[in-house]
Amino acid sequence: MNQPRGILKLLKLDSLIQNLTEYMETRIALVKAEVKDDIMKAMRAGMIFGAIAILGLFFVLFLSLTIALALNALLDSWFWGFAIVTGLYLVTLAVLFSLRNSEKVKNMFGDGSLQFLKKKPQDNNKSDEEKENERDEEIRKEAERRERLAEIEHEQVEFEHNQTEDRPAHPRGERADIKIEKKESH
Repeated sequence: MNQPRGILKLLKLDSLIQNLTEYMETRIALVKAEVKDDIMKAMRAGMIFGAIAILGLFFVLFLSLTIALALNALLDSWFWGFAIVTGLYLVTLAVLFSLRNSEKVKNMFGDGSLQFLKKKPQDNNKSDEEKENERDEEIRKEAERRERLAEIEHEQVEFEHNQTEDRPAHPRGERADIKIEKKESH
């Protein structure tokens, strides 16, 4: 049972498999962290935009009531001020409805999607591509560091193997085993 493991060590395949496994685990952890971060940012933005929308709605509502009451006082009526404000909203609604498919509006506001909400503030004027390249570079460096550690371990195993083969037999006819402790370098 130990022979396949020894062959893997001799051919450096076990360290390659270990490095690949660790790389995938690191990559998965990174993706999970990024998704969690994006969800938190979206929730924060949603709460902020929700609060802005509610406060904006209250502002428009009370402004409309104020204008309607002022018009009522001017016209000496309790009805016409509200009718005029309602008519202004109806005209605005009709204009916006007729412009909904206009190319000019599409150019002003994009394709109608919510892409403007997804736009991230530029951190130190770096693009998303530059940030992705930096993350990939960090992952590559970590993989190289782990590969160097695996090579050092492999060299130690080879050294141990060579020492036990080249060493003369123990006086009692047994081979003396040399144990080399692994030193982890950081």
